[in-house]
Amino acid sequence: MDLKRLARERGFSYSEFSNLMDIFIDVTKKDISLLERAIQENDMTAAGDAAHSLKGSAGNMGFPELAKAAKSAETYAKEGKSELVKQATMVIKEMFGSIVSTCRDMEST
Repeated sequence: MDLKRLARERGFSYSEFSNLMDIFIDVTKKDISLLERAIQENDMTAAGDAAHSLKGSAGNMGFPELAKAAKSAETYAKEGKSELVKQATMVIKEMFGSIVSTCRDMEST
């Protein structure tokens, strides 16, 4: 994942994009927390809403695979398939962790 390329593709300097990434990371952490809470409470409406939010922000920031995983979680939630929502959430968390690690690596170089 090349964050500098993503910044250029979106018309931002790397510094501007880095600031947007900080916001994206904070918002995504909250969305994942909401998604996990909704799963625990078996609230598929709330799970779908959190996944929808995550899908949009991931797509806007240039993370299509994360957006695709969030779309799957959203669809499964609408269908009431809680086990599949759980599985999709695990994938989301793994992908998001990779994004966060990449950001940390970029900041340290």
